[in-house]
Amino acid sequence: MHRLWVALILTGCTHASLPLGNGSDMAQPAAGDMATPVGAAVPDLTPPPAWQPQPSPTTQSLRGVWGSSATDVYAVGLQGTILHSGGDGLWTAQTSGTTKDLHAIWGSGPHDLYAAGDVLLHSTGDGAWAPQTAPSGLMGVWGSAADDLYVAGLFGISHSTGDGTWTALSQPEPWGGYFHARGTSATDVYAVGGFINLNDPSKGGGVAHLTNAQWSWTRLSPPDEMKDIAFTSAGAFIVGLSGQIWAQPSGGSTFTQQTSPVPWDLQGVWADDAGTLWAVGGSGSVLRSSGDGHWTSEASLFALDLWGVWGSGAHDVYAVGDNGQIFHFN
Repeated sequence: MHRLWVALILTGCTHASLPLGNGSDMAQPAAGDMATPVGAAVPDLTPPPAWQPQPSPTTQSLRGVWGSSATDVYAVGLQGTILHSGGDGLWTAQTSGTTKDLHAIWGSGPHDLYAAGDVLLHSTGDGAWAPQTAPSGLMGVWGSAADDLYVAGLFGISHSTGDGTWTALSQPEPWGGYFHARGTSATDVYAVGGFINLNDPSKGGGVAHLTNAQWSWTRLSPPDEMKDIAFTSAGAFIVGLSGQIWAQPSGGSTFTQQTSPVPWDLQGVWADDAGTLWAVGGSGSVLRSSGDGHWTSEASLFALDLWGVWGSGAHDVYAVGDNGQIFHFN
């Protein structure tokens, strides 16, 4: 998977370079436009029967997906894209009021929604979105309840009690900031992130943990970016670039690396109530695990990258990605 890096020549900036995903922000050929050598077999780009594409009203890259239920699902993406579906396979665009990129969406319920990116938007579920004063460069949003909210981004983590005011938290910030914050409760919150520093191998990806009102930082090695985290009764699971998967057993304090069946960058992970884990990433990869440390490549959904995964249950899972693609597992 190709990676692009842009050097930041900014006085006093501690984030010397920022990754632009996996090159997915560049124009990519559609599946039908890719040339096949003479005599070579034509690749089968039909998704597996359990995964079916759904019509999308956008070609913008979709970066996050979340729903309050099987009949209330949202996807967000670049250029202020916000889509909504009633779970019937039909998606409609909502007016976000911005052209800034959105990377994540989460809500405490159907009437309390947040879309985070280069701007933070809030909605009561009526299709209207209003900006809130919040840090820039947001990559993730999560809360344990409507009055206990976190946003994670390039410059740290901020907290809100749901009143529209956000306060920056003092925490061990990795080099480059965070890509997501999630937790199991108000007193057990994790944030994953860290960029590769090509000039300092000692810096890199890892995980911050908030417990007993104190943050601790654990660097994971090899030093690659950690992109998302999910939880089951078996423990916590982190995915990152170069196919990295890390797990911390329930009640444990150490993350150990698990074997990944793919080398592609993994961007999102989600777990259902039964403990089944789904991870998505580069080249349309979809991985699946029961939480026992064994991961299988469940599907490869076309050639473009997938960025987000969420479901209302084991048999109702969505994966979203580049070119506005939306896939549904049932």
